[in-house]
Amino acid sequence: RYDSDTPRPIATEVCGEPYTIDTGTGLGQVVQDCVYRVYENYCTYTTMDWLPVETLVTSGEDLRPYWPTFELANEQRQGNSTERYVITFSAAGDSFTYSTTDENLYLQAQPGSTWLLDINQFNHVVSAAPAQ
Repeated sequence: RYDSDTPRPIATEVCGEPYTIDTGTGLGQVVQDCVYRVYENYCTYTTMDWLPVETLVTSGEDLRPYWPTFELANEQRQGNSTERYVITFSAAGDSFTYSTTDENLYLQAQPGSTWLLDINQFNHVVSAAPAQ
């Protein structure tokens, strides 16, 4: 460690006791000497990061979604899992697709069921819900 007269990043200000100096005017001035104590790095470390080795994808065209099967090798671990379901709706001769991560919503999309679709000005489905 060392002391500096000027502020340094990650330094601690250390001040001595206040004392009075004679200004020659009959009044004293109270001052305090301060330094900035800078500490050396006291440790270093190395870390290991988990990196994706393989991304598994599965797809199907039925109402039985499933996760892909896999086997982990030594020193591997399973990462995050994400899913996306795509529902295709037909209405008045037009076809609309809706993408969701909600498995329960997907499972309700039985062939022949009636749905309420919110379609934006670009002809994209913004939301979908089964009709009551």
